[in-house]
Amino acid sequence: MITGASSGIGQAIAQRLAGHYKLAICARRQDRLADWVIDLRQESQIPAFFEQERGRCPGE
Repeated sequence: MITGASSGIGQAIAQRLAGHYKLAICARRQDRLADWVIDLRQESQIPAFFEQERGRCPGE
């Protein structure tokens, strides 16, 4: 689980680990996270999905 994955350190960590592990990522800025997940899918051919219905990170 990586929080804050829409930018900065959280995004960098998620991007580095995405090719090696199955990740659960979340962020407060859902729109930026959704855009980044789309880019991640296109760049790495890694299956990824974005579940916007929940809209919150655990503990929020």
